[in-house]
Amino acid sequence: MQKEPLQGINTAIESQGCQKQPTALLEKNNYVPVDQCSEDWRALRVGVTTASKAPALLGFCGIKEFDNAWFAIKNKIDESVLNPKRAKLPNFIRGKHEETNAIQQFCSDSKSVVIQCGYFKHPSDERFGASPDGISIGQDSFVKIKTRSLPNKKQLEKLNQEEKQVKMEAMQTPLHQITGSHLIQCHMQMECTETNLVYLMSYVPKKQIAKYFPITRNHVLCDIMMDILIHILENKQMSDHWPHFEHLHLVKLGKQLAGSVPSFENTRPFRSWVNSMAKSIKPVTF
Repeated sequence: MQKEPLQGINTAIESQGCQKQPTALLEKNNYVPVDQCSEDWRALRVGVTTASKAPALLGFCGIKEFDNAWFAIKNKIDESVLNPKRAKLPNFIRGKHEETNAIQQFCSDSKSVVIQCGYFKHPSDERFGASPDGISIGQDSFVKIKTRSLPNKKQLEKLNQEEKQVKMEAMQTPLHQITGSHLIQCHMQMECTETNLVYLMSYVPKKQIAKYFPITRNHVLCDIMMDILIHILENKQMSDHWPHFEHLHLVKLGKQLAGSVPSFENTRPFRSWVNSMAKSIKPVTF
């Protein structure tokens, strides 16, 4: 297990004339200095609700993924066993391959120092965890990289020439807005690392351009997200007492959850609320 940044990131830092600094986040007791995608890293994630799994576990990927994700968590099944094809998908491989380049791009644009890191257990509940793509040294913030995917052949075959061109052009520009799934992923990372800011980076490798969406911690979102996940995990009914009236969606959510175990159906208002918040987050320039 290595605590040192990867060689590619060291090179990026040195090329900018930046001096490496220690960060308190990597000295926390809940931090595990393990290489992402290694066997040790995969073992830590089995049966654990991680940031990347959280959207599916909260219904943002549809009911089929909701059921599959909870089956894997409750039965402690390795996600690579449940979905062995995922790691072989071209866009998944491309995304992992481009992470170092994306972090170098972030360093260049933001004039900050970012390194790759390992795994964070939730500070008070090890059933939850997160593996941020990058950590900003000296600022206690993280970078979440979303490399723009390319449409597969089957998708393109269904389109006419004009539609294909529009589709390909769209994939060569960064996202214009983020989704509720992005918001959930970033909040689980903040929950596990006890931080308050994540930059979601929408990166286009071919053009080496990106947009940066600053996501600040919403304590109400974190509280409800964790409450729902824990009650599903433990198959427990929610309390009749509901403290959140900040939005009409949350009022409706409280009524539907009262005295019930959270499900795909009765958490729809939560997803609507999160999706509406995601649309309001605008990209920034450094």
